[in-house]
Amino acid sequence: MRILALFAALCALLCTLALAEPAPALKDSPALAQAPRRAVAFGRPADERRDAGGAKKADGADGNTVNYLVTLDRSITNVAKDKILDALLRMGAVVKQEYNYRVYKGVLFSIPSSRDKGLTAWETALTKQEGVKYVEKDQEVRANSS
Repeated sequence: MRILALFAALCALLCTLALAEPAPALKDSPALAQAPRRAVAFGRPADERRDAGGAKKADGADGNTVNYLVTLDRSITNVAKDKILDALLRMGAVVKQEYNYRVYKGVLFSIPSSRDKGLTAWETALTKQEGVKYVEKDQEVRANSS
């Protein structure tokens, strides 16, 4: 058993020595200078076709739609939330996402620019509903915009 373990350790040492790279050459000896090393990337190169079909801009960033965010009371009931969603759909809004967290509840919706009434019109229409705190225009925030 000891001989087998010694033989395995010897084979591992020989493999390590066979695969080891030589020590870098000294700066003073130009005869032993090595060719510059090339970095080898891990894995396959990125597929160019992967990104070809996807959307390049975020939804609403192309100027055809306007996004609004409705902030709801944290203690809103499901019935009141359904009434708000029904009112939005009746007014022609496209509900993108409903946020239902413990500390924040809200609805993100979008309107085509041709049918947009403006922020004040949406505020007056939606604040009549039970459970609506406020309505704000959702905009893309860019850092370091100069």
